[in-house]
Amino acid sequence: MESEKALHAEKWKKILVQVVTAIVSEVFVSDYLALLAHDTTIQPLNRLTVYTHFRDEKAHHTIFINLAKCIYAYLTPEQKSFFAELLPKPVRWFASMELGVWESMLQQINYPNAEHMMKDLLPSADVNLLRIDYSKIVLLAEELGILDSEQGAECFGRLGLLN
Repeated sequence: MESEKALHAEKWKKILVQVVTAIVSEVFVSDYLALLAHDTTIQPLNRLTVYTHFRDEKAHHTIFINLAKCIYAYLTPEQKSFFAELLPKPVRWFASMELGVWESMLQQINYPNAEHMMKDLLPSADVNLLRIDYSKIVLLAEELGILDSEQGAECFGRLGLLN
C-alpha cells in the first residue's frame, strides 16, 4: 500500500489507495477467519477464539462493502477511474506468498541450500490467486458498475481476476 501511495502526488489518490486497501482487507480477513473458525483440526479453544473474531469481522465486512458503495457514488469520473484501477491491486497484494520475506528468514537462520531453494521457485509463483477467494471483490466491482466499463474490466483482467 505504501509503495502504491508513493507513486501518486495527489492527496486524494493517496487517500483512495488507503480506502481501497482497507475495503479489500476487511473483505479478505473475514473470509480467511471463516476458514479457520470451522477448521476442526485446530485446538478447540483456538477455534472458538477465531470464531469470535470472525463474527466481529463479519460485521465489518458488511460495513466496508456498504462504505465502498457510498464513497464510490460521490466520486468524480476521474476518481472513479482511479478507484477502478486500484480495486484489484490489493487482491494481488494479499495473494502474495511473500517469498522475499521467507528468503530473508531462511538466510538469517543459515538454512542449508536456501538460495537454491528460492531460485527453484518461479518469480510468478510469488502471487498465487488460487489460494484466496476474491469473488466478493469481483462482485463488489460488478455492483459498482466497474466491470461494465472497458477500463474496469481491463484492470481486473490484466491482474488475472477475471476468467
